Amino acid sequence: MALAIPPSIIGLQVAGDACGLTFYRSKSQGQVAYAVAKSAKPPSGGCITRIALFVEAHRQWMLLTPSQKERYEYLTIAGHYPMTGCNLWVKLCLTNSAQLYSTLLRQSHLQLHPPVQL
Repeated sequence: MALAIPPSIIGLQVAGDACGLTFYRSKSQGQVAYAVAKSAKPPSGGCITRIALFVEAHRQWMLLTPSQKERYEYLTIAGHYPMTGCNLWVKLCLTNSAQLYSTLLRQSHLQLHPPVQL
């Protein structure tokens, strides 16, 4: 049975899912595992479409060269963005924001591969 309250309230942090279990690590570094909570309803059409967009954006990230990926990783570190280069790439692909992309180019002074418009 899954927790009914957010794990962060009782001092747990999600460590990941594996083999049908969700693992948490407590503040005292102890591990706790619960069965993965399954949704009672199947995903809606809009949800399936959104998942497909995330999958395609990640697939496009995997097609970038290592140097292109490094530039996005560097940008997130230099800009103090709380995300990875892959997360930034997915955000740019899904939001289709030319203004955000141009701002990142201006601030970073890097040659960035333009994100795929999904």
